[in-house]
Amino acid sequence: MAPLLPYVPVVLAALLLNTADIYFLQSENTPPLHRSISFWMYVLGHSIVALLAAFLLYEKASVPIADWPIVTAVAGLGGFSILQSLTLKFGDTGIDARDLFDSWKRRVVEDISRVNLSRKRTRQLNTARELVRKAETVPNLLEPAVRLLAPSVQLDPEELIQNLNSDLLKAQWIASVDLEYARNLLQSS
Repeated sequence: MAPLLPYVPVVLAALLLNTADIYFLQSENTPPLHRSISFWMYVLGHSIVALLAAFLLYEKASVPIADWPIVTAVAGLGGFSILQSLTLKFGDTGIDARDLFDSWKRRVVEDISRVNLSRKRTRQLNTARELVRKAETVPNLLEPAVRLLAPSVQLDPEELIQNLNSDLLKAQWIASVDLEYARNLLQSS
């Protein structure tokens, strides 16, 4: 077996654990984790610790390469756990690295949330444009939708329709309140 091959599953385990850790903190169904540089830095940091743990197990503890599944599990979970609860002490002074890693994770989640928001706004804008085009051919498409959605956000439908004085504004409002409903309007006749 090549000397680096037993370390590949360790990196994959670190990737899987950290992806799951960040994924379940997201509100999007499919958050674009791969688009966030801070996510990759987060995974890289955890991978380095897991690789160090695997190296120590293989080289210093003399665990045979044939036991790679055990090393992968111990290194991946161990590195992940250590970084999640790390406290460093130098003499009498202690540095609680958990705060550092928590803020790092918070930064990753914020970056991904920004990407999610940008994607959602783009979908809303594109859907609104499509609704305006459809409203040109289907009479009375947008006002009933506004009347239907307005109570769900505790607004008076008639007052809202007066304030949304163009089809574009109505379509944008519909898409921003309920994008799925707006997409369904496009599908209907």
